[in-house]
Amino acid sequence: MDAYPYFPGDTVHVAVVDPGVGSDRRAVALEL
Repeated sequence: MDAYPYFPGDTVHVAVVDPGVGSDRRAVALEL
């Protein structure tokens, strides 16, 4: 979160974590 203030207000950050390819886990989305 240290770099967060330096991004423009309309910046979209995307991160993908795939602990198991082909797993039946549900997707999660977070908006801050």
